Amino acid sequence: MSATRPVPAVRAPQQARSRASTERLLDAALEVLARAGVGGLTIADVSRVAGVSVGSLYHRFGDRDGLLAACQQRFFDRVADEWLTTGTAIAEERDPRALLERIVAAFDEVFGNHRSLFRAFMVTGYDEPTLRAQGIAFSRRTAELMIDLLAERTAAPREAADTVYRMLFGHAILEVMFDDGEVSGAPADRTRRRAHLVTAAAALLSPPDARASPRPVPAATRTAGTDPPSPAARPASRGGSTTC
Repeated sequence: MSATRPVPAVRAPQQARSRASTERLLDAALEVLARAGVGGLTIADVSRVAGVSVGSLYHRFGDRDGLLAACQQRFFDRVADEWLTTGTAIAEERDPRALLERIVAAFDEVFGNHRSLFRAFMVTGYDEPTLRAQGIAFSRRTAELMIDLLAERTAAPREAADTVYRMLFGHAILEVMFDDGEVSGAPADRTRRRAHLVTAAAALLSPPDARASPRPVPAATRTAGTDPPSPAARPASRGGSTTC
């Protein structure tokens, strides 16, 4: 009786080569997207940049929509790797203020470094169900990790940590979608703006009784005539009596 032949295992190197080939194609497509936007993404342009035939792209991704969805997922994977690398350093920070400084800087750098691609996927993905679903899933994963970290390290309520995340995410989206001159006339100083965001985040995460009460406006800065006169300064009625 002959010995039973072992079932051949799937060759990992071949799978690895196929995966690497797909990633190279997607990186070429992302290069086109960053340069030309979604409207400028064509199979022909990607094939030229990647150095492959048009047919091979159709064979692998089906059509342009399939390529775009795969591009978005590849982009999110790359951003997730950046978050993971940055997040490891952030998670090691024990000082709450320094933690916020690192988180604010991470938002600024990640969204700033990939501004054109974030904008492309946000604009197109809003009305495209597949892109929108992938974007929401990525955003929620990022939010959960960041909110957990903020709540744990600052002992703040989760609702407060969620509000801080929304503030930073909203500011990042504003930076992606608009130039500074389109938002307000204030000059852009990124260092000072980061510091203001850290201060705002710290205030939101601090206990209510630890928040500073509003400072009174100095008398010298008040506009004349805006404050009502004190009772002692009010003139008496003509009858000589202040009572009815």
